[in-house]
Amino acid sequence: TATHLLESVRGSFTLIGINNGAGNGVARPRLPGGMALTVIGEDLFDKKGIFAQRFDASPGAVYLVRPDQH
Repeated sequence: TATHLLESVRGSFTLIGINNGAGNGVARPRLPGGMALTVIGEDLFDKKGIFAQRFDASPGAVYLVRPDQH
């Protein structure tokens, strides 16, 4: 099912990680309470490459999104 990225990052600080392509995914760190982790390539799929293009994403990269989505 298609979804918009911001639908997955509402209400809390969210780390967005990029699958490293090594077959073992992103190491899932222990996060402070209330913080979420979304992994592109595991939790969400960027089939058209839009996220990768807009954020110049490389395997293993991590982005922090604030609750106000900045």
